[in-house]
Amino acid sequence: MGHSIFNIRHMSDGLRNTGYKDITSAAAEIVDNSIEAEAKNIFIIFTENVSEKTGRQQVSEIAFLDDGYGMNDDVLGRCLALFETTRYERKGLGRFGVGLPQSSMFASSRAEVYSWQNGIEQTKKVYLDLDMVNNGDQEEIPDPFLEPIPDRYKRYISFIDDDKQYDFRNHGTLVVWSKYDKSPKKRTTLFDKFEFGLGKKFRYFITGGLCEIRLFSNNNISFNRKIKPNDPLMLMENNMILGDPSKPDTKFYYGSKNGLVPIFEPYGNEQAPNGIIPLPVKYIDKKGEVKDGVVEIQFSIVKKEFYDQNAFKYGKNPGDYEIGQHVKHLSGISVVRANREIDFRDFDFYSDVNTPNNRWWGCEIRFDPEMDEAFGVSNNKQYVELHETDNNLDDDVESLWKQLSDVIRPTIINMQKQNSALRKKPNQTEDGELTNTESADIVNDIEDNDEDSYTSQIKDHHSEEELLEKLKEKFTDFGFADVEMNKLKTILNNKVYVTYKPGNRMSPFFEYNLELGTIIVQINTGHPMFSSFIEYLPETGRTTFELLLCSFADAVNSTQTHQADANDLLVSTWLNKLNIYVNKQLAPKKGK
Repeated sequence: MGHSIFNIRHMSDGLRNTGYKDITSAAAEIVDNSIEAEAKNIFIIFTENVSEKTGRQQVSEIAFLDDGYGMNDDVLGRCLALFETTRYERKGLGRFGVGLPQSSMFASSRAEVYSWQNGIEQTKKVYLDLDMVNNGDQEEIPDPFLEPIPDRYKRYISFIDDDKQYDFRNHGTLVVWSKYDKSPKKRTTLFDKFEFGLGKKFRYFITGGLCEIRLFSNNNISFNRKIKPNDPLMLMENNMILGDPSKPDTKFYYGSKNGLVPIFEPYGNEQAPNGIIPLPVKYIDKKGEVKDGVVEIQFSIVKKEFYDQNAFKYGKNPGDYEIGQHVKHLSGISVVRANREIDFRDFDFYSDVNTPNNRWWGCEIRFDPEMDEAFGVSNNKQYVELHETDNNLDDDVESLWKQLSDVIRPTIINMQKQNSALRKKPNQTEDGELTNTESADIVNDIEDNDEDSYTSQIKDHHSEEELLEKLKEKFTDFGFADVEMNKLKTILNNKVYVTYKPGNRMSPFFEYNLELGTIIVQINTGHPMFSSFIEYLPETGRTTFELLLCSFADAVNSTQTHQADANDLLVSTWLNKLNIYVNKQLAPKKGK
């Protein structure tokens, strides 16, 4: 006598560990089913109870209610059975027939499914309970039987909120994870995770108005939230997080105020001004035949006003602020199948994944389900097989990764360089290296060493090693880490050197230091004089302005030995008056 391929009583541990990344990914499978059923509205409802272990309120049940077309007896009777499917054409989100049972068992040892097609009065139910399976009390999915939805969910069937009528009475489905035992269990944490994760996975459906997803606390229905699209490209006009160019350090939620804009913009060229590149590729289908397909790649990059030196004036980097912390969680490349995000990683397209610069660009790869084999889509739609390889599929077909890499890798490098250029100081190379300035070279060509100057006397009384150590400490304070010694020697041999450092708008516009053996002029990029004037000068104009300060500082240097106090008084008085005058100029005019 033969044996069953599966012993269901011994499979419960396997069913509870089905490879989902987290609870949000499991919930996405249920939302997939709702969208496949043409649901326009999806409610996710959290019920809390007091935990016997902790004595605190914890989520013990999660339910999914939709107004899709519902399931007939045949489909409902098979919906919790593994590897059952009614989707044989690759056109939608589903395909493998494991989403509902696998995701449900990952989250809860019991799942109940209620569905109706001809009025809520005709609701039928099926269930799968692994505790009962282990005890031998359930050996099969029961035939659908009439049973009304639980009383605790009836108030949502005809629901009014935000002046909108939600009506689930005619057709719909309710999936209940009635023994939810995964982490997190705190309702506010689950709200945040679902809002972020589902907003990201289903952003195209939400922003296109194809469906609405809302989160509810069943214990207090006033606690509810409508999920907004969470676009890693940061391009959507109705994105969850937007920016205000006048406050580039602050993140704003969509609808919280007027004048909000996307933080990123398309990164394109003459051939692809919108940043979208249709890439023809070759791949091998499941029959082993070579096929032609098209993969869409889209790029985006942070807008100048949310990233450059002028945007952040107080010595911090953009990543230290609210927007920077948000985009930190969106660092990666998004792979989107049938308008639904299926994976989000670096996919070996760039290696320095922890570099903050990589927060500030976006890349998205889009493909249709016909190319599932080419991308190696997992049966629970948790990931794709896309990683660096030099292996060709056959003599005529390169690996899909290599075909994509030829476009993605060089574009990422160019975006990184563009962002680095926005953040670099005027005396930095694009790689952040300290470099000499044109103004320093001009002064060096004209001026001879003046033995009576203050800096010359400093050099006479201190060794080169002492001065280099002081220079290194000073330039570390300016934001240049690990400056090479030969660069410091070049600076020490200059008559004067101009550098830039972010500072407070009320601090002096510039400062000078004569104690280092050369004249160091430090310009405050946080001062309104910089943001309203110097920043807009072309490179030649900026050099000319630097020469103005160089000439002044050298005049101070030549008189410092016999009138230091007078020089200090003159400079402090001048800078104080400059602050007053410029702030008066830039102050809002009355009546405007």
